[in-house]
Amino acid sequence: MTSDVLLALKTRLEEAKGPDRQLDMEIVWQLLLPEDSKRVFNGVRHVESGWHVEHGKTFLPYADRFEGYDLTASLDAALSLVETLLPSALITMGQTFDGIWYVSLDVNAVHRGQHRHLPLALLLALVNALIAQEQQP
Repeated sequence: MTSDVLLALKTRLEEAKGPDRQLDMEIVWQLLLPEDSKRVFNGVRHVESGWHVEHGKTFLPYADRFEGYDLTASLDAALSLVETLLPSALITMGQTFDGIWYVSLDVNAVHRGQHRHLPLALLLALVNALIAQEQQP
C-alpha cells in the first residue's frame, strides 16, 4: 500500500458526513484484502471467489461479495480493524464540549483523528498511524 492510497483514504474519511457504505468498501479493499485476491476487470473491482479446476482462481464483482464491514457506522467494527492492523496500539478516546470526538493511537508515537462520528475519528487515527509507518525509513 502506498502513501498516496492512504492519503486519499484520509481525505475521504475527513470529508465523510457520517456512516458510508462505499467508504466501508474502500477501506476493506485498501487495508484488508490481500493483493493476490484482488483484480480489476474492465474497470470493475473483483475479488477471489473460489477455484475452478480448469481455470484456476475465479473472481466475482467486489460489490456482490462485500459483507458486513460497517466500519464507518460501528465502533466495534472500527476497533476490530485497529486491533487487526495495529495490535499493540494503545487507544484513547474523548469528546469535546461541541461534540467532536477525538481519538489517539499510541504506536511508537501518538497519531490522532477527530470527527463528529466516533468510528470515523478512530479510522482517521488509524490511517494517520499507517501513513506514519509508511513514511518511516
